Amino acid sequence: MSGQAAAYCRNGVREYLVWLVAETRVLWFSLEGDDYRPLLPDADGVLNSLVFPGLRLPVASLLAGETAKVLEALQAP
Repeated sequence: MSGQAAAYCRNGVREYLVWLVAETRVLWFSLEGDDYRPLLPDADGVLNSLVFPGLRLPVASLLAGETAKVLEALQAP
């Protein structure tokens, strides 16, 4: 585990998101046991929080700057 991830774990951070702008990627990690594991998008390309019910991020829309679609996903049941 990297130094930063170890600090997150020590401080009780259960999930964190990394936006790699230059690589046009978003990574979401969830704490499982004593290590962070990547969350994978569902079949529709949406990342779903395990900690915050209803927090959904459509990756392609987020990266494309399509704010309305991101907000729409957050309002979906």
